[in-house]
Amino acid sequence: MKGCVLDASVVVKWFLDEDGSEAARALRSSEPTVSAPHLLFLEVANVLWKYARKGLLDVETGAEILLALEEAPIEWHEDVALFREAYGLATELGRTVYDSLYLALAVRRDLTLVTAVRKFYDAVHASRLAASIVWIEDAV
Repeated sequence: MKGCVLDASVVVKWFLDEDGSEAARALRSSEPTVSAPHLLFLEVANVLWKYARKGLLDVETGAEILLALEEAPIEWHEDVALFREAYGLATELGRTVYDSLYLALAVRRDLTLVTAVRKFYDAVHASRLAASIVWIEDAV
């Protein structure tokens, strides 16, 4: 790929062992340009909080992961500039504005969105934007 947009479902797999973590880590080391909206910080922090709340991750490790994310080689993009496009895509696809924000960035920048959210992937893959999305294991 010439670069890609990664959503939180992929980036969290850089740090936590989940299904697809191996593919996410391979993508991280091989992809020259990774882009994401700032929403990614919030979504990853929320996943870490959920893990900590369940006792699957200690709070300090979560904080270290957030620091590592701040330092990750990601090209960050403002969310506000994408809100209207994300809203339009969400209503068209019947999926959340949160997920659609990543897709709006991919479409605007002519990049491919990599995701590990099956329902979102299926919705986009069945739409006019099928070429804009790829399943995590198919990205590497």
